[in-house]
Amino acid sequence: MSPPISVPPFFHQCDTSDVLSLVVGMMNRLIAHNDGIPLTHDNLTRFHSRAAPSISVLDYLQRIVRYASIEKSVLLLLLIYIDRICEIHPSFTISSLTSHRFLISAITAGSKALSDIYCTNTHFARVGGVSVQELNLLELEFCQMINWRLSCSVELLQQYYINLVRTNPNFTLATVTYDMSPAEQLSSSVSSQDSREPHSTTPDPAFSPSRNATSVNPSVPTSTIGGSGNSRKSTHSNLSHITTSSSYTNGSTHSSMSGYSAESESANSV
Repeated sequence: MSPPISVPPFFHQCDTSDVLSLVVGMMNRLIAHNDGIPLTHDNLTRFHSRAAPSISVLDYLQRIVRYASIEKSVLLLLLIYIDRICEIHPSFTISSLTSHRFLISAITAGSKALSDIYCTNTHFARVGGVSVQELNLLELEFCQMINWRLSCSVELLQQYYINLVRTNPNFTLATVTYDMSPAEQLSSSVSSQDSREPHSTTPDPAFSPSRNATSVNPSVPTSTIGGSGNSRKSTHSNLSHITTSSSYTNGSTHSSMSGYSAESESANSV
């Protein structure tokens, strides 16, 4: 068995690939748990595909990060969004049928909330494998489900990062001694450097994301997410409860990473 990967104590210092692995690890645990929950007509939402996508959550998220230059803060924000929606819509679940559409919707909205520079919906749609019209509807429904609570503090992102590392047996926090307190170090580090470090896979040079960008990079491989649920208007959101030992408790379908103590290349049809 390989030893755990040591990661920095602050999320902005961590490699994007490691943050992505942490987020995907948590989502895969949620999906494995929630796929066992019976699906009813009342639980169907626009985020449901007709069949489980053939592309994995890991490959799908890697594709989006590669071609849309997604920041680490936006990746962590995905789990915050799941918890927030769970509080409002307890019947919603992140499952193999909802995860991909939820991801592209949440990343589209989250990039606009946290990033100074982000892609257009046209580009996000092509990367995510949906039409721009469908993405517009998905984004709107997502924002309405979360009551437009799209932003969050750096401290909350850090809290989620710490809890993700401590609940994933494949990772461990590096031990570092600082002259300042953790809160002071986090504030100082984030303010003194741009957290948008270059990604491990550079997007095509022909694409330069900006607020006013209107063109789509023709070199981005086309992706399609089939089985649109665009006529299904019910809401649906839910997380599985994960204890500090990374086990599910009493079959609960809710989990909030914020509840933990600081101590304790092509996409196929989806």
